[in-house]
Amino acid sequence: MPFNSTSSSFKVPTTASTNATFKHDSYENVEAVKNIISPSGDLTDVPFAIFPIYIPNFVGVVPIFLVGAFFNGFIMATILLNRKKLLVSRLDQFMFLLIFVFFLWSVACFVEFFANLIGISVHGYIAEAIISSFSIVMIFCVNLLLALERYFLIMSTPEYLCERIITGVIVLVGVLCGLILGIYVRTAIDMDHAELVESWSLTMYGALLLISTAVVVVYVRTYFRSSRLVRESLGLSKKKGLVARIRTNHKNKHGDSATGDNVSESESGGMDGVSVAIERRILFNSIIMASSLILCYLPGIILQVIPNVLHLSPEVAVFWSNVSEVSLSLDVLITPALILYFRRDIREVLLGFYVGMRQRVKVLRGQVDEAEQQKPKKPKQRARKPLPMPTYPSTDTHHYPSIATAPSHVAYYPRRFSSIFASSEFNQGRLPHAPYSIEPAAMFEQQGPRSAAFDPSFKSRFSRR
Repeated sequence: MPFNSTSSSFKVPTTASTNATFKHDSYENVEAVKNIISPSGDLTDVPFAIFPIYIPNFVGVVPIFLVGAFFNGFIMATILLNRKKLLVSRLDQFMFLLIFVFFLWSVACFVEFFANLIGISVHGYIAEAIISSFSIVMIFCVNLLLALERYFLIMSTPEYLCERIITGVIVLVGVLCGLILGIYVRTAIDMDHAELVESWSLTMYGALLLISTAVVVVYVRTYFRSSRLVRESLGLSKKKGLVARIRTNHKNKHGDSATGDNVSESESGGMDGVSVAIERRILFNSIIMASSLILCYLPGIILQVIPNVLHLSPEVAVFWSNVSEVSLSLDVLITPALILYFRRDIREVLLGFYVGMRQRVKVLRGQVDEAEQQKPKKPKQRARKPLPMPTYPSTDTHHYPSIATAPSHVAYYPRRFSSIFASSEFNQGRLPHAPYSIEPAAMFEQQGPRSAAFDPSFKSRFSRR
């Protein structure tokens, strides 16, 4: 139902027998406002602009998705251009898949936001909700695959077992996406969606909680396994150092130059410090990788659940729901930044691309400047001085006693009319209104034979009508 800007209220579609009315200054349909945070969103005909509670969307979500689209797109393009170097292992492919999901999510949400400003519809909101739900499920599952792949590398898991576990995760993604799609399709058909909203919430929250717990468990097991391997490796090195010292002492006593290598006691004694440093590094990396899911999605789930549990007012519930969307959208920037933090090879390629671009721009500017210098310089043209205006002498006859002594500009017309011909009005095609008529015959008599060159149409042009 389109919004009527001429009225101060509009109707909200509902399944009840009476049509409730939603006004700008009062919320009469409380249930409709609560449904804003549901996946179906009955109140989809209401423009965002009339809700101050939608300010987080304009200020936070839209700029974040815009920056995320450019950021993830730039990383994707860099990886694809150097795929022979950056897409070698399965771990590299999972990271690229995660960045690709973030890119699609950012572009879809950004486009859908402006599409809703142009024409708001229930199906548009349902499509946006489906895309967001799919993206979140894919993000969680790909994070789980990354955690499992690291664990497989640490544990040296056989390849066939890795493939089975990865296939199971892919099947889980398909089941969750199928449930979400079915819920939203039923919502679009049946607007009495109380049970559907509940099933959607249970499905999403349960799946995200299960997957995030699995990710944390896998990273914890990876940390303990890595620490044990480091201790075993350093312990073996320490034992080798002890054996080397025994052999060295035996060599010094017996003079046998063919026994063992010399290992200083300071080197063997520093093994414990190296072990602690490596374990701290592994723990820090594990916490960082699991923190993106906790920091971005846990506040969103809490802000979605608490208003419904505490039965807060609809305005407060919708406002905190939009704040939760801001925390969710931050993941499109945090996780790609973490990938760049851990992948030094990608950072080097990006840095090389940036440096190469700057060099190309610098070379191009130098070529442009050189071409400008090689162009032949045009000689500077001196400004032409304006010609001096001719000064017409007086038209009195005593200045020119005969026609032979008169200048050329006076010879072609009678001297008494020289002021008329030299005037600005004459040059502009206008003549002053003279109180007399000009007779060519009189001019011929005065000027003699030279007056024959005078224009015979002079009378028709200058005689008074």
